[in-house]
Amino acid sequence: MLWSGPRTQSWSNGKVESIGISYYAMNQWHVAPLRPPHLAALCIWEGSSDYYRELARHGGILCDFLKSWSERQVTNVQYGVGEPADRKPVTGEPVAGPETLRRRSSRRNRADVAGEAFARR
Repeated sequence: MLWSGPRTQSWSNGKVESIGISYYAMNQWHVAPLRPPHLAALCIWEGSSDYYRELARHGGILCDFLKSWSERQVTNVQYGVGEPADRKPVTGEPVAGPETLRRRSSRRNRADVAGEAFARR
């Protein structure tokens, strides 16, 4: 689904800002060229904009951060983890959605970010 912009609120002038650090900052680099009509500002800090130099290979040397990050931050909450996943504190629902997929299916649905970085020397 494409972003359709902010909901109209009586207190809002309709302009929005995107703000974030790390992963949220990196996503802003992808949003900016789309020029959403309501986006008035971006506040990007500590978010790499150059995948090769700033994330995968610092100074040309392979960085193992992507492997540890993806295991901690992606695999735990990927859709299909289902019942074993942590629960949302407000609703009690699994954070990764209700469906529990086999590990093999989940692995097929996931990019191997560390492997990709290693393969692109």
